[in-house]
Amino acid sequence: AIFENEEVELVRLTSCAGEYGITAGHTPNVSQLAPGVAMVYKNKDAEPETFFVSGGFAFMHPDSTLDVAAVEAVPLEDLDPRAVEQQLAEARSAAASAAADSVE
Repeated sequence: AIFENEEVELVRLTSCAGEYGITAGHTPNVSQLAPGVAMVYKNKDAEPETFFVSGGFAFMHPDSTLDVAAVEAVPLEDLDPRAVEQQLAEARSAAASAAADSVE
């Protein structure tokens, strides 16, 4: 867990329907997350802690707790933009050269 049993002011997430913010008292819901940046504000005057989230689900509970289930959640400062660009180029190249009936 990145944050467990910690109170925060605001969490901003990217869902399949767009970006949204969650505060205490938010309507309970379940959202499918799209790949994007999650921002956690411990208080309204602080800079947010930022994470790349690969996708998943966010569960807002009636007691104002939030669970985010994601395959990957990485602090943005831990990502190397050049390595990401290189891996993306490699993945695109592999996809472009795969046979039409391939499972790759």
